[in-house]
Amino acid sequence: MKRFNDKLRPLFRKARGNNLSVTIQRLNPKLRGWIYCYRLVAVKGKLSELDAWIRRRLRVVLWRHWKTSRTRFKRLMSHGVNRSKAARASWGRAGPWCSAAGSAINFAVPNQHFRDLGLLSLYEKHLEIAMSL
Repeated sequence: MKRFNDKLRPLFRKARGNNLSVTIQRLNPKLRGWIYCYRLVAVKGKLSELDAWIRRRLRVVLWRHWKTSRTRFKRLMSHGVNRSKAARASWGRAGPWCSAAGSAINFAVPNQHFRDLGLLSLYEKHLEIAMSL
């Protein structure tokens, strides 16, 4: 698991200048290869944790794309986050990693948003492969 995370970290660093959908397109082959490599292992809990970690890293990328506090506030508001929560998240002192775990950005960018962009879920792909065996 640690090696897998270490392999994905540079990809997230390179994502800073790219569109989120481009990052997901680069990420999916690595996810698909990893899940096919470990398809026979029953690791339901770990796969769910990895899915959550990947989505959080993508939210960090998105948070960094919204460079200034004002932009973050506007984007959170446009996604339906209430004004006080958006202001607290935007002008808060927490870094991108802590902000990506906050309820404001999780509400603004739900898991369904990443599915719509084409992100593979390791857990769902594992179940799909297990049913086909």
